[in-house]
Amino acid sequence: MAGQPGEVVTEGAPVLDRGPARRQVGDGGARPEEIAPGVYRVETGHGLTEANVYLVRSGPGWVLIDTAWPGRGHLIRAAAGSLFGAGTRPDAILLTHIHPDHAGSARELARLWDLPVHVHPAELPLASGRYLPQYANPLDRWLIAPLLALMPRRAVAASVSRSSLEGTAVPFDPAAGVPGLPDWQAVPTPGHTPGHVAFFRSKDRVLITGDAVLTVNINSVPDLLTGKHRVAGPPYISTWNWPAAKESVAALAGLKPDVLACGHGRPMTGARAAAGLASVCARLSQQAPARRSRAGRATTAERAREPGGRPRRPAQISFGATAEEQAMPLPGDDLVPSPIAQTTHAVTINAPPQQVWPWLVQIGHGRAGFYSDSKFWDRCVDWYYRRLSHHQAGKAPVGYHVATDDRIVAAWQSPQVGDIIADGPPGTACYVVRQAEPGKSFVLFTDTHLRYLVPARLRGSPRLGISGELSADYLLTEPQPGTTRLIRRMRLRCGPQPFQAYAVPIVLIWGEAITARNLLRGVKRRAEATGQQNARGANMPDTNSRHAADGSRNRPEGDSGAAGPVHPGGPGRARPVREFRMSSADRVGNAVFSVLARAGIGPTHLLTTRGRKTGRPRTNPVILVQQEQQRWLVAPYGAVSWVLNARAAGRVTLRRGRDRQDYAIRELPPAEAGPTLKRYIRIAPATRPYFQASKDAPAADFTAEADRHPVFELTPIGEGQR
Repeated sequence: MAGQPGEVVTEGAPVLDRGPARRQVGDGGARPEEIAPGVYRVETGHGLTEANVYLVRSGPGWVLIDTAWPGRGHLIRAAAGSLFGAGTRPDAILLTHIHPDHAGSARELARLWDLPVHVHPAELPLASGRYLPQYANPLDRWLIAPLLALMPRRAVAASVSRSSLEGTAVPFDPAAGVPGLPDWQAVPTPGHTPGHVAFFRSKDRVLITGDAVLTVNINSVPDLLTGKHRVAGPPYISTWNWPAAKESVAALAGLKPDVLACGHGRPMTGARAAAGLASVCARLSQQAPARRSRAGRATTAERAREPGGRPRRPAQISFGATAEEQAMPLPGDDLVPSPIAQTTHAVTINAPPQQVWPWLVQIGHGRAGFYSDSKFWDRCVDWYYRRLSHHQAGKAPVGYHVATDDRIVAAWQSPQVGDIIADGPPGTACYVVRQAEPGKSFVLFTDTHLRYLVPARLRGSPRLGISGELSADYLLTEPQPGTTRLIRRMRLRCGPQPFQAYAVPIVLIWGEAITARNLLRGVKRRAEATGQQNARGANMPDTNSRHAADGSRNRPEGDSGAAGPVHPGGPGRARPVREFRMSSADRVGNAVFSVLARAGIGPTHLLTTRGRKTGRPRTNPVILVQQEQQRWLVAPYGAVSWVLNARAAGRVTLRRGRDRQDYAIRELPPAEAGPTLKRYIRIAPATRPYFQASKDAPAADFTAEADRHPVFELTPIGEGQR
């Protein structure tokens, strides 16, 4: 349907034109727009930052309704000056509610004009600017509160003092009339906030709604992206009480306004404005309220069902698992019967289940860790653990601790149902063993992990009702003799619903896509290395070893309590070896260390070799082993390109800062290279996963694998030799 001149039709209702007929005023570009006799709208932003301010003429004076975001005071003053004269001052400042996008500039303008700010009495507690759990909306609970918990207390206090309206906001009685507007009435519309209020002029049916009703659907991403304007309810993410908000929409629909002036979106006029509001009211009234627990929150089981009562299919992610493995039942599935998310990972290991089981059952904090073999991952977990234990009074922060991840510890080989496996500092997250069948299945369950994803101030809040259950099931099968198929399944259930939106992505990305997959790869590397050592005549540990004398399973009792594959240099020293593959992260790291070497920062040198075929210079950051005046160059990743280039040329160039030196090289035989390799992994710990010998192993262990890590002795080349 076409609209009248000066109108744009959107969703069947006329919307005031945004054409060039309106004049711009002020250097800030504020545009007063008369939407009804004596009622002017000032648009203070665009897109999601758009918030409407209304200037209402009343006799010889005028009243300001809402003040937009902080820092918009100059726009409002410029707009008012263009309408009512320079230096004008309103008779009153009214707020529909106290949210930053409507009350942000109230403090600034109230001080400038020496006026109070009038709010509904029920809104007055929000004037403090502090986080009040009893009035918090989903945005407050799941974003603002966690951010405040992470911020320094002084910064939080400074922010509160800047936004506080205490001493400035004063209550007014809606039944006694609207301050400064005798022709208007205040309509209480609680829901979006406890004291939200709308303003209605009955003689021409003009309704200023604040955020009780909008003409842009902030709850719809497609509508936001396309810029569609239509009558919609309040934004759910920032609404305090949704049932009360729906009742307020019904109350406004009963007024049948001819002009709908909202806090966000263009004003809507004409008979169909009332029809659009009635339509929204009807849609909201048809939403069936969720059945609620005694605490007032919908239960997790009810949220896991579709309206028809059928269980909702959980979000499923899989890495390496076949369709049959994803569908098959696993031991432990019954621990989380109605999951909202489920993952199934699988890996094929070239070792029998009896060699995989010992590595799998010793995972956990303070034990073998989770086999990440990544220094970066370990540092991230260490930081997180220290944050968890930071607030424990009288105790030092506890970081991520791995007792040993390169040996099989006999004390950890007999898990029993009910055993506790830590996954954090004492008193925080942990797993409980629910099933342990050696060589076949290992089932863990936890109801402690998820609440540690939020700050300590929010974990125990009965109002938030944060809960979560997670199971981790491991199944070992032997599809062929000497081969293990290790399948891992995670099932997750948590609530309330806003917490699901926050927690599930963290679990799926950090916990499953990264941690769980690294764990399976780590078990695979170690089990296959065990098999290789057994092929050379090594003995497997006694997996039937019972508990230590004191019943401890959380730490090895020295070397006497540990067993492992036999290394040529001695028993109990073998460790799985990671195969080097250049990744994008490695390339970024090399680029960073190359810059540091050129600047002379840190221990890194920049190695230059000439390409064997092209003759072009190739550079790599390296760390040298130095003893007095002697230097050695180590290739921890084996015969990579620079090693082949150096062997072919017989010389290399090293640079650090402004120092540059050419060296002749001599490749050391294994007997000479062993002690150098032992010193190298102490100064370059990031390379330890690529060595079979541990850092405390004797030099003979490094000699045994020296053929996989070339070592070059460096001799400076004088000016006459170049």
